[in-house]
Amino acid sequence: MAVLAVFAAIDGMLHETGLLVVTIMGMVLTNSNLSSYTELPCFKEHAKILLVSGVFVAIAVSLDFSTLGQLTWRAALFVVSTVALARPLQVLLPLISAGLP
Repeated sequence: MAVLAVFAAIDGMLHETGLLVVTIMGMVLTNSNLSSYTELPCFKEHAKILLVSGVFVAIAVSLDFSTLGQLTWRAALFVVSTVALARPLQVLLPLISAGLP
């Protein structure tokens, strides 16, 4: 929350400098020895999942249903084949070559 406050305050004084200040704050925090760095990989993984999910939700929200009505049977066949064939094969082929019991 402090980062957002500093960004807003500095960016309000001089336009486009807020990003520079936040970057410098990140560099200072990176070079400091904080005990919370052990939890950082877990946080990054959760943040990545949330952000990717957010992108797909944004794409779904912007989808117009009239556009879906204009799709041909070939497009539907492509989607079904991708979901039903290509994705399972993408998972099964590496498992077969891995030699797992």
